[in-house]
Amino acid sequence: MRPADRDGDGLANEVETNTGTFTSATDTGTDPDNSDSDSDSYNDGWEVNNGYNPTNGESNPVDDPDRDDIPKGDGSNPCTGGITTSCDDNCPAVSNSNQADMDSDGIGDVCSIPDRDGDGLANSVETDTGVFVNASNTGTDPDDADSDDDGYNDGWEVDNGYDPNNQESNPGE
Repeated sequence: MRPADRDGDGLANEVETNTGTFTSATDTGTDPDNSDSDSDSYNDGWEVNNGYNPTNGESNPVDDPDRDDIPKGDGSNPCTGGITTSCDDNCPAVSNSNQADMDSDGIGDVCSIPDRDGDGLANSVETDTGVFVNASNTGTDPDDADSDDDGYNDGWEVDNGYDPNNQESNPGE
């Protein structure tokens, strides 16, 4: 015998606790008399079965594709500094419910290449030797966006064929 489901959303009445707060699939917080408790056009049962929060109208495949309960918004106000409300998901393709953004560039750490100085080069290629070998071993300082202090960003210099460790290797010389 199937458990009772008054609203026909696929969730048994006993898991629809009507608290308005989703805790788990056994305590959904949904209304047992409303098949779409958050009025987002997605059935509560479908949301629970597909990893979305059925009590948050912005937790759905359109507004929250990464299922972290932070709406993607239009990207104009990215979450930073651990703030997760009244802002746009800073990495809508990958779940990151803490919205960590170590370099405050508006791109969540889980989507960012680790780049402490924000020069566009991954920390792993900035070997801090002072000797440019190639794009995979730049010799640049991972904590200084312009290692040779010539006014040109290290990442830009590497991308454009200049030595980011040599002040005289730049388009102005």
